[in-house]
Amino acid sequence: MSIKSGLAFNHSTPSSILINLASESDDYIRRGVATNSNTPIELLESLARDDSIFVRSGVAINEKAPLHLLEVLSQSDEDIRRDMASNPTCPSKLLDFFASDVADVRSSLATNPSLTKSQIEILFRDDEHSGWVGSPVRAQLAKNPALTGEMLEKLAQDEDIDVKDDLASNESCPENLLRLYADVDGDVINISLVRAAIGNSSCPKDLLSKLSLHQFTEIRDEVALNTSTPPEILRSLADDSETDVRVSVASNTSCDESLLEKLSKDKKKDVRQGVARNKSASPTILTQLAVDKQVEVRCAVASNPSTPNDLLLKLYSDKDESVRASLSWNPSIDSQLASNLFDQG
Repeated sequence: MSIKSGLAFNHSTPSSILINLASESDDYIRRGVATNSNTPIELLESLARDDSIFVRSGVAINEKAPLHLLEVLSQSDEDIRRDMASNPTCPSKLLDFFASDVADVRSSLATNPSLTKSQIEILFRDDEHSGWVGSPVRAQLAKNPALTGEMLEKLAQDEDIDVKDDLASNESCPENLLRLYADVDGDVINISLVRAAIGNSSCPKDLLSKLSLHQFTEIRDEVALNTSTPPEILRSLADDSETDVRVSVASNTSCDESLLEKLSKDKKKDVRQGVARNKSASPTILTQLAVDKQVEVRCAVASNPSTPNDLLLKLYSDKDESVRASLSWNPSIDSQLASNLFDQG
């Protein structure tokens, strides 16, 4: 991605730079400006009339977009209505409107954390509304943490595996269902369902401990990613023979500094890169990785919001342009660095 793209999507970019980026010919850059919370209202009004649907839908998902713009865009193309339906600041009256819209819009609406109880109940009955069982709307709704216990139990009876997968990833999913979905002792193992259950931060720790020893790399990998995995299990998985598992441990924000320090010296570039993008990595570790011989590792440090400002300034002078492009996405850059990047980009 280019420096200008990063700045367009970066919510730390000053509005003065966003105003300039809004005139770029690249739809992707203008889309970034349209979604940016720092974009002035008058510029959002202009972007809401952009020739590109991709750009206009960016305004629709902007949580700072004013009501009058959302009302106008809600009468627009299906793609725009679909994106707006997921906007948590979208007024309830528009969410009511979307609840009876086409399937793609309703599916997007089902993920909105601002849904009222009545709106959730309407979407919960979507199999009746759409005419088929296993509705994709219900699958999306299964992810919503606002569902009641009764709704979660009813969704568990859905025959559609997509509904079960999404339900297993819902942090409100009951423990008994997580244990059921993470069962690996049967004759047939549904890997996607097991991974969804053990990737859930609400997964019981004893289950995570048990599955950390499983023969399938994909399962150990999911345990390694889970921020609820006990420290002693993470330390054990940090010695896993599979690189992917060690990468997942390195990316886990629950890792303590001593474990991240160990993994920062791993011989595999991907593992060091995992540490470099970990928000829990200390300034000392990030400073070491900022001079790694592999550019991908330095890029990860450059994009890490935990990287200290003085180190960001050093990375700005990196010989590889991809490192500066990574800097442009970092929400911790200050206005001066953003300005320097814009002038260079």
